[in-house]
Amino acid sequence: KMLYSNMSVSAYGNIDEIEYYVNNFNEIFQKFEQEVRFSINSILTYLENGGGLIFPIPVMPVDIEPILEDISKKIHELAQLQQNRNNFWIEYHNIAAKEFIFNNKATIIQYHQELKYKQWLSHLIKQLNTSIISKKIGDIMTEEAINLQHDEFIAHLNCFNSELSNKVKISKSRTTIGQAFMKCNFSEVSDDMGTILSEGEQRIVSLSNFLAECTIDNKLNSIIFDDPVTSLDTDYRELIAVKLVNLAQTRQIIVLTHDLSFMRLLMDIHKTETSNDCEIIGIDKYNGVTGIVTDEIPYLAKNLQERVDSIQRIIREHDSLSITNAHEREVKLDSARKRFRMLLERSVEEVLSNRTYERFSKNINLKRGYLSSYVVTEETDINFILGLFGKYSITEHDGGISTIPRLPSKTDIEDDIREFSLWKNSFKAKLKAFREASVG
Repeated sequence: KMLYSNMSVSAYGNIDEIEYYVNNFNEIFQKFEQEVRFSINSILTYLENGGGLIFPIPVMPVDIEPILEDISKKIHELAQLQQNRNNFWIEYHNIAAKEFIFNNKATIIQYHQELKYKQWLSHLIKQLNTSIISKKIGDIMTEEAINLQHDEFIAHLNCFNSELSNKVKISKSRTTIGQAFMKCNFSEVSDDMGTILSEGEQRIVSLSNFLAECTIDNKLNSIIFDDPVTSLDTDYRELIAVKLVNLAQTRQIIVLTHDLSFMRLLMDIHKTETSNDCEIIGIDKYNGVTGIVTDEIPYLAKNLQERVDSIQRIIREHDSLSITNAHEREVKLDSARKRFRMLLERSVEEVLSNRTYERFSKNINLKRGYLSSYVVTEETDINFILGLFGKYSITEHDGGISTIPRLPSKTDIEDDIREFSLWKNSFKAKLKAFREASVG
């Protein structure tokens, strides 16, 4: 009884929607609800008091049934539209995907082919072992890399000794874990190169091989040489210097050497080839301290003009000293006198003989261009050099204190330097005029 006493019928939630179709549906529904409540109360009274139970069973008007059916039909249609919409979206994405594939067909095919190729390579790698790979790499090195190294090596060696370049070769010695090792030997004989070639020839073979490694495949790496020539390379010093200067046109070349003759050779060839001076950095020692960096090259390695500049700088340093500092001023003048004498000695090689012969050189240049200096040399030229040489040789001898020789003063040195420069330029102009007249 208590359970049924709380029974109630909730209002229909979509009355507003139904009234769109039936104008008086709300009144009908309220009447229906009242009849239902009356029936519920009658049942409760019967259960409490007993007696008879008579009440009419309310029935909804028949007019609502087609409306409900219509609503159900529309709900079904809307559900079908939603399903069709989802199908349309799926079809749209399929079409968009096909359009993308069509527009990028070439790229997709390329990627697909690369994927197949990589899968094929992966399959082959699994079938191979390291020994087969090492052997294949060795074969490739033999056919390509070693041949390239050989050609580069022969090209460099041909610059030094064309006859020797026709007798040696680069070949493979062995292959280990994918690395090919090479050796240099004779093309036709099996003897060791060290038993046949001289030390100088072995040197240029090693140098050519080193240069080949540095320049192969048009590489422009910086190259550092530590004394690239020795006393055994007299036949190749100039050729090596020319090669280094030529390489320096396209890359940085650093030469570490204590060979002043070779350094002078490099400087002169570089000046001739490029019309520019190469950069010189020296390591000096002073007062027990070594490793002093300087841009001053040793006086013995200087040419005539550089020696003239050096003497003039000493004179300027002399002038900067205090007038009361007689000792230091005399030391400067004595240094200038000694260097003047060395300047005159060098002028015999560079001016009078026109480099026909030079100290540290293995040859005498018996060519018309060099020997022309002997034709234009006059007695006045010889007397000029001898006069200055005698004047600056006094400082090399001890004449005793009974007769103190008159040493060249600062003014003498300045005048002599000026006259020497004028004579040098005049002699070179005279030599040039003779050559041009001879050619004409």
